Amino acid sequence: MLHTIAALVIDLAAIVAGLGGVACFVYLLSLVLWERHQERTFLNDYRYENAARRAGYAIELGPEPARSQTVRAPAPYTSSSGSIQHHA
Repeated sequence: MLHTIAALVIDLAAIVAGLGGVACFVYLLSLVLWERHQERTFLNDYRYENAARRAGYAIELGPEPARSQTVRAPAPYTSSSGSIQHHA
């Protein structure tokens, strides 16, 4: 009797472990596929935005000339000696 119960428990544990392994495999496979989908979506968006930028259009605002590519120097630092009322 004890031998039969032990065999049933071992068989049940093997079945649960097998189902857990299959579930883990399916979960990991779905994560990999989701990551590939996200990467593909990101790259497609990046290519679309880059092509629009190269063509001289701003995507959010519609067709409009792109800003110049010149590098601007930062504005000189002003002292904060003025009063608060002066800025109001």
